[in-house]
Amino acid sequence: LLHYLPFETLVTTLPQYTTTVSYGKLNYLLQSNSISYDYAPSLWLTNKTSPNQSKEHDILGMATSYHPREIPEWRLPSLHHLRQSIPEQSQSSYLLSLLQAKYEGDYYTEQSATEYYLKRYSPRYGVLHLGFVNINDALVLSEDGSEQEDNFLSIHDIKQLPLASDLVVLPNTSSSMTETNSLVALGRAFLYAGSPSLVVSLWEPKEASQLVLMNFYENLKKGLAKDKALQKAKIDYLATDSTIIHHPSFWANYVQMGSTANISVREPVIHIWWFIIPIAILGGLGWWSMQALRQRK
Repeated sequence: LLHYLPFETLVTTLPQYTTTVSYGKLNYLLQSNSISYDYAPSLWLTNKTSPNQSKEHDILGMATSYHPREIPEWRLPSLHHLRQSIPEQSQSSYLLSLLQAKYEGDYYTEQSATEYYLKRYSPRYGVLHLGFVNINDALVLSEDGSEQEDNFLSIHDIKQLPLASDLVVLPNTSSSMTETNSLVALGRAFLYAGSPSLVVSLWEPKEASQLVLMNFYENLKKGLAKDKALQKAKIDYLATDSTIIHHPSFWANYVQMGSTANISVREPVIHIWWFIIPIAILGGLGWWSMQALRQRK
């Protein structure tokens, strides 16, 4: 049960008033401490000495909204039942579109967010953002009718991935369909596959909590360590005007596990040649047209 209690939501001093509570003004442990989690003391010692990364990473982002679509008849009945039980997750694809607008990388949504593409491209990226639902210790990807892959990425499948990523973000892996120990097993599988750090959601995220993740990525870009980046993202979230969304259920679901060493995500590069070359071509065409008109005269 303690696994689902974010320690940063503990209140360090009780408020003076008892009739009403303003969740945004409570003195959370978050205000004074950045918190990360590890699976074992030995891993904590290893991660504590991990060097910071100066390299800027591209993001491999994948997500699907699980729109109802035809499932091949030859799929196992159990897979039919599991996939049809997933409610629509439109916010996952929307969050991915926000990331795509701000950070360099490759992003696959809906029909392209499949097990084949994940296995093929995930070893190439330093940051993986995988907005998939977790059911029975497996990430449910988009159904594309593949005969080679069932698009259920199991714990065994994850362990076989030759990852070189410094961070895996799983923003949507907890829901009413997630078993108690499933998230722990999923995190350990990515650790085994080669990723030293994860950001996961302890419960099903609310739409407003997308701001926390966007702030988290922005703080990584500024050079903050992962735990500090998530801490600042949540503090900034609590500084927003709305009082309704200050309840911890909106922002405390995201926790950081493993290495806290800072990394950076790369912003889109706008090359000046993209503008100079078309202008030069248009200028050349204009000059050629003027010369042609003069010769006619």
